[in-house]
Amino acid sequence: MNQNLLSVEALGKCIISGEHIILYGYPALAMSIPLKLKLHLRDLSLEEQQKSSQGFHFLQDIFWDIKGYKVTSNTLKQAFQRALLFHHKKSFPYKIMIESQIPLGAGLGSSAALCIAICKLLEKLYGKTLESLEFKARTLESYFHRPSSGLDIAASLSRDPIVFQKNQPLQKIPPPKGSCWLAIDSGERASTSSQVQKVKKLYIQSPQKIDSQFEAIGKNTSDLINSWKEADWKSVGLKMNSIFSQLEDLGLSTSTLSHMQRTSLELGALGAKITGAGGGGVLIILIEYSKVFKMRNYFQDKVIFQLNFN
Repeated sequence: MNQNLLSVEALGKCIISGEHIILYGYPALAMSIPLKLKLHLRDLSLEEQQKSSQGFHFLQDIFWDIKGYKVTSNTLKQAFQRALLFHHKKSFPYKIMIESQIPLGAGLGSSAALCIAICKLLEKLYGKTLESLEFKARTLESYFHRPSSGLDIAASLSRDPIVFQKNQPLQKIPPPKGSCWLAIDSGERASTSSQVQKVKKLYIQSPQKIDSQFEAIGKNTSDLINSWKEADWKSVGLKMNSIFSQLEDLGLSTSTLSHMQRTSLELGALGAKITGAGGGGVLIILIEYSKVFKMRNYFQDKVIFQLNFN
């Protein structure tokens, strides 16, 4: 068995509010989550070394050992080739294994974590470059999500929750002390790019209507951020519920997500909304700790993580 030469890791992220509107100049609130993606660099076997000497560069067939990823993904190959160019490399005589706790396509930043981990791995292997880790990772993420707002990368790299807005300095805010959060998986998936295009199409068809909806979501997001800073979790929950309804109006929910959201409120949640692009994925729930057991008992294996901020 190949031995790991070195390993790196990156965190997932969770958007509390600001999905989609971030691309139109509004603020978003997000935080990193303790779900990790790890990359392990391995030496090539003797057979792989022989293939390497014959001109194989290991960017398609035997390069990746990835559970859950398409091994021959052109997107992944192109992103990694771009990462190598930051270090003036064209070939890569190693093998990489990905080990991830972050569900794919669930809106929890699996692509951003992968891009960050790739850049960290190459920096450990070849040294740092003039470009920042954030810049390089965001460049790679553009291969997965066009356009990339940079929100996922920034949230994954930050220890503290962040307020992110285009062309504005990144703002870090306090962790949500006195709150408890659950992430519930709908089991449904939709690509970020397809959901972004869906909203873009709506905007082209009815710009004034969508502008008005964006403005309302932006206002609720700003109010939510202010309530967060004051640790007013009941108010945060109410804003989350309002934003969910507004995202629902944009067609970004599903019948499963809408049912889960209503059920979570019946079970005592302060607030619940989609996190990520929508069309499936995960519901993020704000709940009092005393009611967590009842919620977890109902959703059982759909619970991806629980975060307690004491």
